[in-house]
Amino acid sequence: MSGSSIVCHPNTSPRSAEERAAILSNPGFGRYFTDNMVQIRYSDDLGWHGAELLAYGSVTLDPATNSLHYGQSIFEGLKAFRRNDGSIATFRPE
Repeated sequence: MSGSSIVCHPNTSPRSAEERAAILSNPGFGRYFTDNMVQIRYSDDLGWHGAELLAYGSVTLDPATNSLHYGQSIFEGLKAFRRNDGSIATFRPE
């Protein structure tokens, strides 16, 4: 997939330059979002395909999506770090 294969349907009512400047003066995490988003499909047969630039909006998820079951997509598991003295510290060993 190349950049030239992206179909563009940008937001037809983007934020004004003044509104964007006000947001960027104190953005904060998760308070403001872009005018657009990219959606790309994946299949075993085609790989990544069907890239589109779209106006920001809702995303549809199948109820069987792995990340909706017990938070499996955010599990980080056991972490181990070597300390300066050579010992090993573990995080979440239970």
